[in-house]
Amino acid sequence: MNKNNFISLLNDVTFKYLWKEERSRKWLEKVIKYTTDIDLDGYTLIDNELNGGGDYKDYRLDILMMKDNHFVNIEMNRFTTGRLDSYIMNKNHSYLYRIAGNLYSSGERYEKKLVTQINFNNCYCPIRRDVGKLIFELCDKKYEVVIEGIKDYEIYLESYKGICYNDSDKKNYYLSMFTAKSFDEMNKIAGSDKEALYIVESLEKLNQDKYFGALYDANVIQKKTENSARYEGYKEGKVDGIKEGKEEGLKEGLEKGANNKTIEIALSLLKNDVDINIISSSTGLSLDEIENLEQS
Repeated sequence: MNKNNFISLLNDVTFKYLWKEERSRKWLEKVIKYTTDIDLDGYTLIDNELNGGGDYKDYRLDILMMKDNHFVNIEMNRFTTGRLDSYIMNKNHSYLYRIAGNLYSSGERYEKKLVTQINFNNCYCPIRRDVGKLIFELCDKKYEVVIEGIKDYEIYLESYKGICYNDSDKKNYYLSMFTAKSFDEMNKIAGSDKEALYIVESLEKLNQDKYFGALYDANVIQKKTENSARYEGYKEGKVDGIKEGKEEGLKEGLEKGANNKTIEIALSLLKNDVDINIISSSTGLSLDEIENLEQS
């Protein structure tokens, strides 16, 4: 085994591989049930009939489960840090709606179909760090009327980090295993739980598989490359927008950066007693807008 490497549960390649092995799948089904109350026993991994589980390439596909008229999409969001969170969440939610739309556009008639997405996010909840799970449905806020058919679970794994073996509360320490950064840490979390220890053993064996290791590394590199490209685009766009000091330049910068930071920058400069004319030329905001910010 290459002790310098670590196979994380958060990688979608790992998750897909374990899902295709009967014993590890039973453990993963328990994790899902403890977390969402969804029992995936009897569900089919949709791409199984296409790849049969014997080809490594299918481990890069999305994890989409099906039983009767219920579809469950599982997303492992390992790289969710800082400004990239909103991009990843928007992408996943768009995928959720696309699955739902495709289901209703197929067939000869409309039938009741349910689509559930489960996002395992390697971060804290954006509204409160102690919140481990959020559940979203389409509903009317005033009368709390729910439109059935689409449901989204957001699991924030950092809230469970460091929780170790406790037979009375498997949900928390099972989720804590996803945050581990080494096999030693994962073993410590698993404690004497035989099911959890089997998962660690399976990951250690995968670490010996040069073919899986190459696929795993390629997946990690691809995700890091995509995230780096988006971050560089954000920095470049923001700098271009500020330098231009014009509405068009700001618009291009904000599109690349995917987040409006103009007001935050202006407020920061005001707090440091920077002249409002300099702030205006740096941010593109008018003098009236800056004065309004100063007064508020």
